[in-house]
Amino acid sequence: METVKIEPVKIVEPVLPLEVMDRKISALEDLLANNRVQEKDRAAAAFLISDYHKIKLLSQGEPSEDDYREIIRTLFSSLSQFDEKYLLSQGQNPDEIYTKAANDLYLKKQSILKKYNSRDYRSVITECSELEKTFGKDSMTAETGILLSMALAKEGRLSEATTLGEKIIGEMADRPDLIQVRAGLIEWLINTGKKEKALKEYQELIEDMNESQSVFDKATTRVSSQNKKIAESDERLDRLLDKDSNPDTASRITGILKELNNLKDHGDFTGARLLLLKWRLRAEEPAEIDEINRALASLDISEKQDQERLNANKKEGVDAAVKLIEEEDYESAITMLDNLGIGSGNNPEIKKQKGIAVEKLINQERNRAAKIFLAAKKTNDVKKKKELLLSAQDILNGLIEKYPSSEPINRVKSNLNSVNGELNKIGK
Repeated sequence: METVKIEPVKIVEPVLPLEVMDRKISALEDLLANNRVQEKDRAAAAFLISDYHKIKLLSQGEPSEDDYREIIRTLFSSLSQFDEKYLLSQGQNPDEIYTKAANDLYLKKQSILKKYNSRDYRSVITECSELEKTFGKDSMTAETGILLSMALAKEGRLSEATTLGEKIIGEMADRPDLIQVRAGLIEWLINTGKKEKALKEYQELIEDMNESQSVFDKATTRVSSQNKKIAESDERLDRLLDKDSNPDTASRITGILKELNNLKDHGDFTGARLLLLKWRLRAEEPAEIDEINRALASLDISEKQDQERLNANKKEGVDAAVKLIEEEDYESAITMLDNLGIGSGNNPEIKKQKGIAVEKLINQERNRAAKIFLAAKKTNDVKKKKELLLSAQDILNGLIEKYPSSEPINRVKSNLNSVNGELNKIGK
């Protein structure tokens, strides 16, 4: 009988210690999960975790030659990323590094400005956060801070907007503003003999001052109106919280919530918020405080929904105005866009479509006046000629009066000079 020789089980040790790789993977995953890796290094950390997993898998059992090759390639790739990112870059010219950083910072700020002008306020907030993470807190200059505070306010984050706005005003208090710079520029241009440029800057200065006055007037009106509303709100709140006439807590809460809903129904979210905050200052009973907290949370949601509805209605309105422009009903389009623009600030899309409608209307009316003018030139009847010329004059004068700052208005004035010239000939 032949003896069967039993070979002992061959235990293959892993090429690399698995428990060490497991510890490294766990440590890296923990760093990522707890946000302890800088934004710029997160991708590198994620790739490193992936590489460890791959090497761990290839190291188990008895690796083939191909497995060894893959392990070497993976290790080489990881080492290359490390030395390129942290060692080789140290040999770069400091001026080159500074120039690139300055250029990247400029591009980021331009991107934030572009997002603000396109009314993408959420992206403004996100990109400002990225700016601070990448370039440090000092990179948030007053100019960019203004955009961020306005974006925060537009997104309903009023507390943050207020804190940042107060900080920026403090920083900018002693700086010269645009009006001061433009006034200085006019003086410098006059002193260097550039009077035409000085005159142009003077016109711009007038526009700046008119715009500042308009902002001031609006703020004054708003404060005056708010003072009246605040007084009325205080009076209503005193009446609703009067324990002598409303001894029951539930009854008082019901009365105030009814007033709150009335303010919300009329779109007065500021008044509703003031009412709740003043109620909170005076509230003592837990039932009242809980109700106030719920009402404030509900108010935030209602205000956001109302803003979204207004934005949707505005978009529908602009689309309807565009359709009117396509149908050549320019006056109706302009009226619609003017109504949409009330309370919208400097909405770029409304401004753009109104500019298109006005320009097309002016060209349409100029063509109508031109036909009348040509008819006047052809007739030999002096009375008829005068009537036609006066009709063309009325059309052109009306355009100049309605749209004095529109781009094609200079052509209108030129046409009017021709009409007035013909009228003068009749007079002579």
